Amino acid sequence: MQSLDLLDFVLLSTEAVPFLTGLVLFPRLLSELRQLVPLFGFALCANWLIASMQFEGINAAPLLHLVTPVEFCILMLVFASWQKSVIWQKVLLYSIPLFFIVVFLLKLYVETINEYDSYSSSLEALLLIFVAVKLLLDLNRNLPSTSLLHSPQFWIASSVLLYFTGNLLFFVAVLMDIQIEHSIHEIINPLANLGYTGGFLCCFSHRPEKSTS
Repeated sequence: MQSLDLLDFVLLSTEAVPFLTGLVLFPRLLSELRQLVPLFGFALCANWLIASMQFEGINAAPLLHLVTPVEFCILMLVFASWQKSVIWQKVLLYSIPLFFIVVFLLKLYVETINEYDSYSSSLEALLLIFVAVKLLLDLNRNLPSTSLLHSPQFWIASSVLLYFTGNLLFFVAVLMDIQIEHSIHEIINPLANLGYTGGFLCCFSHRPEKSTS
């Protein structure tokens, strides 16, 4: 049985910040941002359940096989809604069923339910990193620099980029059988959660136009 130390408790608690902020500000949020609130609630419950299972010495890996597709689906729907180009909207929307098909095949032939879904999570991270970088470049091209910090898109995309880059580095290390400290998540996860929270708080600022592709 593993112990849940104070640092683990604090890190898990930071995941409640964007969810509670989104919940309080829900009536003021842009419609696409409202989709993120249940995602953060789902992630909060899942991560606390995973921590509880690990604390009890129970294998929590099967739960991650559920978290990954749900997380990808909601985030990609949000990113698709931020594209003005119909072509890019369709590309991002079509990526969702394609992702589910690839993940299903990975479950059948590569991954096992009792081990972490390293391949599925790495694929998710690569796709979301690409989309986040694209959105940030679009914002940089179409918004004045003084407006970026007032853009919820900027905060959400930056947080997605930060969080999933950290995840990708972690899972690549796992795939290559490299020992890595969990400190990478201890730094990145709270920063990403603060970034998501910043995206919600932008509801008090002037709402920027959607990014162009």
